[in-house]
Amino acid sequence: MLRSLVGSEMCIRDRYQRRVRGAAMAMQWTSGICGCCGDPRTMCFAFCFLPCATASARSRFDSSNWCFNFCCVNGCVVRNIVREAYHNEGTCVSDICIPCCCPCCSVAQILREVIAKGSANSVNMITTTGQVVRMETVEGSNLWSSELTSCCDDCGSCLYACCCPWCANSSVMTKYDGSNWWFNCFAKQPCVAQSILREGKYNIDGTCCGDVLEPCCCYSCAISRLLREVKVRGPVQSPGALVIQQPAPGQRGGGGQAFTRQA
Repeated sequence: MLRSLVGSEMCIRDRYQRRVRGAAMAMQWTSGICGCCGDPRTMCFAFCFLPCATASARSRFDSSNWCFNFCCVNGCVVRNIVREAYHNEGTCVSDICIPCCCPCCSVAQILREVIAKGSANSVNMITTTGQVVRMETVEGSNLWSSELTSCCDDCGSCLYACCCPWCANSSVMTKYDGSNWWFNCFAKQPCVAQSILREGKYNIDGTCCGDVLEPCCCYSCAISRLLREVKVRGPVQSPGALVIQQPAPGQRGGGGQAFTRQA
């Protein structure tokens, strides 16, 4: 019986590794930039209400505040956030050029991508039977690991934020999700960076008003706190990452930890 269980687990792990290698190579967009006719609803939404569609694209991806996205986030930043998270092909140059040349097509493509691949909280779980199921994980609310004025807790981060705030803010985003440092330096303001961290995988308590006011009123302190937060929590897992389901103790298969809902 033990030999059978060990053999079954090895088989599942082998299938898991093959799927991981396949996922690492699958970095194509699910639809082309001109594939608007594939989904008429997103096409009409993007062409008729471009600012609303841009805000909805990011809100649907990471459940961030729609009003904040409408006022503070542009199409280039949304495209970069989604592309870097899914590891889709492209560069930071294309993240700028495509939305500038054809903003409606770009937003429509992003909406289709999020619908096809799931939100930032989705994972592809391999069950004990080898079946791949996309699940939506829900994290509890968290508090910041340090206060806004706790700069003395990490003097290095404080000095970095005070001497070169734009570089420090860019480093925050790169350490958080591996996105391009140069793009972050020129395109992502501290308000946007704080919103991405707080609304994203870290799921930190707060509001969109705080994301705007804190960096505006205490610029260096806000960036310094973001540096400390990324240092404590580390980089985030990409959406759609493959997770193997472990059987519950004393259970041969079909067990494992439950997720909140299936995508």
